[in-house]
Amino acid sequence: MIGKKVLCIDSRSGKGSEYFTQWIEEGETYTIRRVEGSLEPGKQRFLLKEIKNSPIFVGELGIKAEPGFSSTRFVVLEDDLALSEKEVKEEVI
Repeated sequence: MIGKKVLCIDSRSGKGSEYFTQWIEEGETYTIRRVEGSLEPGKQRFLLKEIKNSPIFVGELGIKAEPGFSSTRFVVLEDDLALSEKEVKEEVI
């Protein structure tokens, strides 16, 4: 997954968004630089090449970590083909 392009499909702020100094934008394409587990069982989070946030202390883990974005906020683009949000919606229809 590292190096794959992803399209943001959900940029709504949610729980923990106050810890981010930079945020994602719906319809924008990003590059995965790291995939990590989440505090939510069975979920993954992405760290993106285009966005870097300062590490925060995660009490549940007892360490500092960079906040990442839930993988559910993105669609992985095949063959690193960057599609616009309009093109993705047309594909769904």
